[in-house]
Amino acid sequence: ERHQHQKLAVDMIGEVLDNVCSKMQVKIDAEDATVEQAVSGMASLEAAAAESEATWNQATAHSDSCTEALAAASKAILAAKSALAEREEEQRQGDTGLMQTREDKEAIEAVIQGAFQKLREGDWEAGEAKQHYDAIQAIVGKLTLDES
Repeated sequence: ERHQHQKLAVDMIGEVLDNVCSKMQVKIDAEDATVEQAVSGMASLEAAAAESEATWNQATAHSDSCTEALAAASKAILAAKSALAEREEEQRQGDTGLMQTREDKEAIEAVIQGAFQKLREGDWEAGEAKQHYDAIQAIVGKLTLDES
């Protein structure tokens, strides 16, 4: 299945090739008519043949350059798709880390506003101090602090 950019590139190159083929066909038809008229005279026939050969060489050169352009465009699209896949993977990994950090932050804020706040203000009943301390201790173990 082609990516939208690949489809656009293929369509554009197809249009170019169709246009080249159409122009070539017009020139070939004109040359055929010239050859039929020139059968009676060898000199005019040779001149028309030389002109036809030059036109053919131009068309072949143009076709070759279009083929090279298609190959380059395909290579660029593949490189872009590869880069996109890498960036999407980086984003996915970053999102995973961000979600874990958010969860940790919410847990820390809950302990600060709950157990820590009660211990600091002395707003606890007998027997609850150990529970509040245990909640704080569980969160402190997860924290990574600088040595400063």
